[in-house]
Amino acid sequence: MLASDHINMALQAIGHLKAAGRTASPSELTRGLQVFANMVDTSNTSRANIFCEVENQFPTVANQQTYSWGTGGTWNAPRPLRVTQANLILPTSPVIRRPMAIWDRSEWAGIILQGIYTWPQGMYLDYAQTALDSITPAANVYLEPIPDGVYQIETYSWQANVAPATLATAIAFPAGYNEFWLYGLAMRLAPMHGLEVPQSVLDSYRRAQQGIARINAAKACPRLATDAALDTSGNGLYNWLTGLRD
Repeated sequence: MLASDHINMALQAIGHLKAAGRTASPSELTRGLQVFANMVDTSNTSRANIFCEVENQFPTVANQQTYSWGTGGTWNAPRPLRVTQANLILPTSPVIRRPMAIWDRSEWAGIILQGIYTWPQGMYLDYAQTALDSITPAANVYLEPIPDGVYQIETYSWQANVAPATLATAIAFPAGYNEFWLYGLAMRLAPMHGLEVPQSVLDSYRRAQQGIARINAAKACPRLATDAALDTSGNGLYNWLTGLRD
């Protein structure tokens, strides 16, 4: 399916293309593509819409604290939307992954001494659009402590949904996303053509949205476990007065 096919289907869903075999005009397709791109861009603000997290590994440079993360940057990969996890990969046999802290701005600003050189224990990502080395789009990554040698940093970050670049772009959606994009686009195009959004479109979009939210959230759901203090599977019962097992 091409982007143009998707736009035509969305216009059919709202009743704009009623005649059999009729397709959108060139201007309608061009406008539909712009709306489609805006919708995909907005979807990237919510983890519920993100299909997966991408894993990357980047090398550090001895005695260098700041790195640009973007296509063509020091860490040459697309600028991340959000980093959720990071590990320091120690050059041991077998390899050891050491979890790294991911600091927000206030936590980073609260680190008083930032001139220590050893293996890094955490990172601050500023999510800038232009990095300090002028790479665009790219964010700046600050490591602390400053790496004293070459290490590998493993990251997990949101993989952005990508909008079609042209009307001839082939659309390859992950499983479960077709109706989410189709009816979402239909809802946005309806008022532009002076039409009410049909209830069937609203219902289909709602079901599709709930479906992908369930799929994507399941990958981030915490494992439930009984607090050790309340676990009575061992010998004796927990006494909450003494804090001990009887």
